Amino acid sequence: MKAEERISARACGKIREAIADAEGNEVVLAAWLDGEGTVERVEVVSRGDVESAPAVLRQLERVDVVIHNHPSGVLAPSKADLAVAGILGEEGVGFYIVDNEVRHVYVVVEPLPERPLTPLPEEELAALLSPGGPFSAMPHYEYREGQVGLLREVVRAFNDDGILVAEAGTGIGKSYAYLIPALLWGTNNEERVVVSTATITLQQQLVEKDIPYVQKVLGTRVKVTLVKGRQNYLCRHRLAEVLEEGAEDLFTDPDLLKALADWAVSTPTGDRADIPFHVPDEVWGQVCSEAELCMGLRCPDRERCFVLRVRKEAAASRLLVVNHHLLFSDLSMRMEGRGFDTAAVLPGFSRLILDEAHNLEDSASSFFSQVLSPEGVLRVLRRIHSRGRRGAKGVLRRLEKTLGGLEQAGEWIADLNRIAERTEALRGVWLALLPEEGTVRMDGDAVSRCAPGFESLFALQEEILGFLGEVDRLMKSLDEAMKDHPVVQEFLLHVRRLRDVARFCQAYRDRADAEQVYWVERVRRTRGEPSFRLVITPLDPGALLREHLYEAVKTLVFTSATLTVGGSFTFWEETVGLVGMGDRLRERAFPSPFPYEEHVLLSVPTDAPPPEDAGYQAYLSSLLKEVLVLSEGHALVLFTSYRMLEDTYRDVAPVLLDHKLLVLKQGEDERSRLLSRFKEIPASILFGTESFWEGVDVPGEALQLVVLCRLPFRVPSHPVLQARVERLAAEGKSPFYHRQLPEAIMRFKQGFGRLMRRTTDRGVVLVTDSRIVSRSYGRLFLSSIPRTRLAVTHTEGVLREMERFLYPG
Repeated sequence: MKAEERISARACGKIREAIADAEGNEVVLAAWLDGEGTVERVEVVSRGDVESAPAVLRQLERVDVVIHNHPSGVLAPSKADLAVAGILGEEGVGFYIVDNEVRHVYVVVEPLPERPLTPLPEEELAALLSPGGPFSAMPHYEYREGQVGLLREVVRAFNDDGILVAEAGTGIGKSYAYLIPALLWGTNNEERVVVSTATITLQQQLVEKDIPYVQKVLGTRVKVTLVKGRQNYLCRHRLAEVLEEGAEDLFTDPDLLKALADWAVSTPTGDRADIPFHVPDEVWGQVCSEAELCMGLRCPDRERCFVLRVRKEAAASRLLVVNHHLLFSDLSMRMEGRGFDTAAVLPGFSRLILDEAHNLEDSASSFFSQVLSPEGVLRVLRRIHSRGRRGAKGVLRRLEKTLGGLEQAGEWIADLNRIAERTEALRGVWLALLPEEGTVRMDGDAVSRCAPGFESLFALQEEILGFLGEVDRLMKSLDEAMKDHPVVQEFLLHVRRLRDVARFCQAYRDRADAEQVYWVERVRRTRGEPSFRLVITPLDPGALLREHLYEAVKTLVFTSATLTVGGSFTFWEETVGLVGMGDRLRERAFPSPFPYEEHVLLSVPTDAPPPEDAGYQAYLSSLLKEVLVLSEGHALVLFTSYRMLEDTYRDVAPVLLDHKLLVLKQGEDERSRLLSRFKEIPASILFGTESFWEGVDVPGEALQLVVLCRLPFRVPSHPVLQARVERLAAEGKSPFYHRQLPEAIMRFKQGFGRLMRRTTDRGVVLVTDSRIVSRSYGRLFLSSIPRTRLAVTHTEGVLREMERFLYPG
């Protein structure tokens, strides 16, 4: 077919220019059609050699057509072409091949014509949640004006390709407000919607309860998939390696390996959650799927891959439920330009609802960070070569068999051993340089103090580069068929990880990017031994979100119970890069319908010493002994430091035990088990720090008192926060008022929100930090939470008011 039949003359010229710029090599281009179905606009995505170019699928799922050239002039598609065309075709993306002169085109997959979207009927959907509507038949139904208002705004965001930022107070019923539009959009339009949450609890509620109920009421049958991270699934290929190389190095119980092997044959899902017996984390880590080890199309077990099966199910779904961790894994891979060999995490989507959005900046910072740890390097080395009780293990041994011998094997093993020695030395040097606790930012004096650490980093990099050079020489000597052998590709997969380590070493040594924060922290390994991590974190993750998420997705809905400070969204929007999005952005706040003024008493002892005062700890312990006996347990006590928690626990636990009250504390058991015991035992008190300020949902009589022992200001000692504070100061802004204060208020709102989880809940929030009433900024804390009853007086008065409130009559 002549190219001019499918591609405009202007676009043909652009393609020729791109091929010429690539010196006649292969080029992959994204293309968009005009109203007549002709390619009108093209953009270069990647360049390769005379035989191939990387197909960066995550950049190609939202285009109309993918075009690439065959320099040979033979336009018949290769197997790789067909594989990529098939994946893109599932998303409705066409696939064309042209010659270098762009005279002819071979249409492998026709692009799906763009279908007109069916807008959502706002009034009809609002009526569903109104009195007399189908949802009014729900048990315990209450009409909530805020819920209907939120639904209306979500509908508008879908219809107008908008961005909605919505604070929905506790009890609004926000999940129904966004699920109804999402499910109906999936029914009426050929577009995928993703709902992302921060907690497993909310995911389970959505998938097991809310979505089935909404589908039943609406009469819809939208295919919904809960997508988990790939580490939740067994990798058949890794299991086969363990079976082949011997289990005695990994398993203390020989029956466990056999049980896993038998389960792998019978399980339809490969999901760890479905295993009917306990598998320790260290064992599962040896056989689960991992992105960095995935061989993609070259995996011999690809046709039976559990992860691929889930992805196919996700690709056939119109609504996906994921967590923020998975969402950012997907976004991170898209930013790195990963092609189909490593596979992206999620299928393409055009509408995103991000629930529990208040921690978006932290999630983005974590996933956009680059990390180097000795354990990570040693793990890669072991996968290439190690020695077990039965002899050599790892992919290098299989590579020797595949190649019929490898004369460099002995030298390579020596190289790998030296890299391992350099890695262990790196650990020792950095641990000697770091303080016993905390983190260190790599700037100024710290760089000079850590000079030996950088020298050891250079030594590690040099050893890795030497090994990589030898590998490259061997690869050049292999014919193309052998390069494509699965074992060779698996070997190169691990080698690529070592290349990443070498690049990280160079970037960390140079520290040349002013938009990155370079830092190091001391950590504990699984068994408690000390280690460290070198980290590179973006200074402004919001800029990355804006470029790679906000501009790529048609509809974005951000919602949480805590997004405002003093009624303003500005702080949160600045941290996540939403400022300046123009008319596309809408902000709405829907207050909680709960009766806080009748059901909650906010108490502040005005005579409490300031938290920085030497006598504060003694005062706090004395007050808690009285307060927790008065409440007969039923209390959550929240601290801002583990040291304060420990000191307080040591002071008050014996007294409370004498009153037959159980004190649970963070760190003595796994979080979910602590919460379960707290719910089950009424006469109990739970002491928690940072992670317990949010995500704790204990309705009813089990929780009647929340104590906030200090306003949750973060001291800017963490390197990333420190760098962001310095950036504000350099811009002439007050770090306290533009960062530390609003961040503390949002955290405070989360802690306050632990008390009232249902409309019938009742209790006291006790703030023992008197700065909330003695400092001018305290008004912002108080104006950011619902209006309650108040007991702001001296300690004795607070105790009296609490007793009257908890035990009326």
